[in-house]
Amino acid sequence: MATDDMALLEINTAGIWTKSIEVIRANWRRFMFLCGAFAVIRYPLLYVGGGMVDLINAGLEFAFECAVLYVTCFWLITGTSKLGMRSLLRFVPRYLFLSLLVSVPSILYFLTVDGTLILTTSDIKDLAGDNTSLEHSMTLVGGLIRTIFALIVFLFGATWVPAVILKFDKGLLRAVKRGWRTLAFGLMGLLIGPFLFSLIVDVTYLLLGDLSIGLLVETGGGLTRLHLLFVLGALLGAGKLLIVNVLLGTVASRTLILGEERLRKDHIPGEDGLGLSAR
Repeated sequence: MATDDMALLEINTAGIWTKSIEVIRANWRRFMFLCGAFAVIRYPLLYVGGGMVDLINAGLEFAFECAVLYVTCFWLITGTSKLGMRSLLRFVPRYLFLSLLVSVPSILYFLTVDGTLILTTSDIKDLAGDNTSLEHSMTLVGGLIRTIFALIVFLFGATWVPAVILKFDKGLLRAVKRGWRTLAFGLMGLLIGPFLFSLIVDVTYLLLGDLSIGLLVETGGGLTRLHLLFVLGALLGAGKLLIVNVLLGTVASRTLILGEERLRKDHIPGEDGLGLSAR
């Protein structure tokens, strides 16, 4: 990688958190509404379980993630909060396609190994029965497969989704080329952004979650405090999902701009430069 590319890489990755905070500050009303709606709808689902509830949760998370990603990408690329419905109508099916693509390998794995269609965590529990070690191992394997393919899909296909905002579309192959030319940037952005944040939040949740439940039991907090704990959990879950997807949208948007500029320098047919730089 050339020296100027290395300098550009350092500048872009260093600004991921800064730009993500700017996105949140510029769109805080939208994000507050999304988080509130997400928490209100999800709160009653915390008391029930089953495959249908898992599917409802998955659909709810998809809608929330897609909305946050679109707002983030649109603001970073265009510099305005006035959203475009035409690009949104193309943004959603592309994000849905990539989301389904990420899920396919783990589904095929369980179909091949166990001969069972596993779509939700409830399906894993039903299959494992009382065998908790089997349940944990299946959850771990499924999560690992999904994580690996999510990483691959993001690095090589993520820019295909926000490309619709720039009103040009050279297809998925162009996105793969952008991904290849920005592998280091994309990987570094994921590590210091959403991965690092998720790790910190999950570790904190494990420590404080068990502590909170322990204190609740010891003090005899009753149902009222338990309900408040669930409400707080729903709000914190929405907040975590919001920040993770703002970070993902920031990395994807800046990868799109950086990838196109590098392809232009390589004289790969496409646009004659975007005339833009990632905010």
